[in-house]
Amino acid sequence: MQPRYHKIISSSQNTEYTGSLVKAHVLESGSILNATLGYPDDGYYKLTLTGSQFDNSESMVGTFNTPITVTAGSNVDLPAGRVKVGTAGLLLYFSNGKVTEN
Repeated sequence: MQPRYHKIISSSQNTEYTGSLVKAHVLESGSILNATLGYPDDGYYKLTLTGSQFDNSESMVGTFNTPITVTAGSNVDLPAGRVKVGTAGLLLYFSNGKVTEN
């Protein structure tokens, strides 16, 4: 069975996205500046976000703040509650939940 996505959006450079991100497909090589990784739709690990701040610190699994380079044509398997795009061009796949762009 193919996964269902609530929303698929094309990212903008230097923009932060929050919500229930499940996958990113890299359209243009570049960087992802940082992200907060977690299981936004899975019981105990459910993320509750206001902007890019966690309301429940127990739900956070991990964060990276060092930019990573991604290559066009690759996929980044998530889940994540927040990702800040640097120079990469991404298709961001969201499950049901709120999506915000900052």
